[in-house]
Amino acid sequence: MFPNKRSLVLGVVLLPPWGYPSTWHIDNRFIASQHTPYLAHGIGYETTSVAKNITFLTAARFAHTLSDANFVEFMGQWDLPLLRFVSVGGRLSHRAHLETPRTTAHLLAYADGRVPLFHPLEGWFVIGWFERFIDISGARALPFLLSSPYGESDIALSLGLRCALGHSVALSGRLSNIDDLVIHNLNNPFVELKATYQQEMRAFLLYGQYKLLLGFGRLDEWVLGFQVMNRL
Repeated sequence: MFPNKRSLVLGVVLLPPWGYPSTWHIDNRFIASQHTPYLAHGIGYETTSVAKNITFLTAARFAHTLSDANFVEFMGQWDLPLLRFVSVGGRLSHRAHLETPRTTAHLLAYADGRVPLFHPLEGWFVIGWFERFIDISGARALPFLLSSPYGESDIALSLGLRCALGHSVALSGRLSNIDDLVIHNLNNPFVELKATYQQEMRAFLLYGQYKLLLGFGRLDEWVLGFQVMNRL
């Protein structure tokens, strides 16, 4: 059984140090796969430390079908700029599966960079290494890295391209195995297309994903999502 509500709140509401600027976002997505389609609702908070210029990010997501809960997941992440176009960071994410009780956690270390191309195109990349910790004994509320009975590791990779269409609108695409909260195996990446409309204090994002299973046939999973970001 999943732990009580108090444990869930302690695990999900894990806000980083308050700083400026800060941004809240809400995210809703519809996932259609070979199994039962389901909905996922997320919330996140991002802030930058003025003194060290370190960005902290936390996010949580709850997924469900019309009748059952699928999973609860959350993560904490930090990002430190090294050069003008390069930064390094780390992430700890955690997913508690509720339909078939089990738990997975991910520990990720990465470097990311931006590559200015000819206007208005810009490329970016993320490369790193992650460890996945698995517990099939039940759904835990908090990470369990030191007591995991099973584990695996793989490369984390993301390649993207962004095109600015004026000051307010941008289109972007990426091939990646690094999702917003969790990391997939390298042979299970997804292709994402995203449209962004930026206002002074708010942004609206519409995106779609298609997830693959390279080398073992095709895993059909389609995602359609909408996100709103609000700067504080």
